[in-house]
Amino acid sequence: MAKVTNKEIAEAFRAARSYIEGSKESYICLALTAARHAGQITIPQSLAARAIIENRLGDRSYVTTWLFDKVPGFRDWYEKSLVIERIKELRLYRLRWLDALIEEFDNK
Repeated sequence: MAKVTNKEIAEAFRAARSYIEGSKESYICLALTAARHAGQITIPQSLAARAIIENRLGDRSYVTTWLFDKVPGFRDWYEKSLVIERIKELRLYRLRWLDALIEEFDNK
């Protein structure tokens, strides 16, 4: 596989962010795939960025299950909130996470 630079990884996260922000996708990995299919990023960029997401989530498949384990009170909030509220808040969380990843990989 081709070597992917940190700047290219940041570009991949930026492309994924546009899909989450525009509500075209709900999940970061699906947004990376959409950006790849649209020709905005390369396959190596998509795979590298996806590997970072998977590494950060550990043995969890979704950020929601990661939050259940890591954030006290999150499960209780999740179970009591309306679906529309969950969707909105998790979208905002993913956008903040992407912003942090973009900054991290832009500055490496």
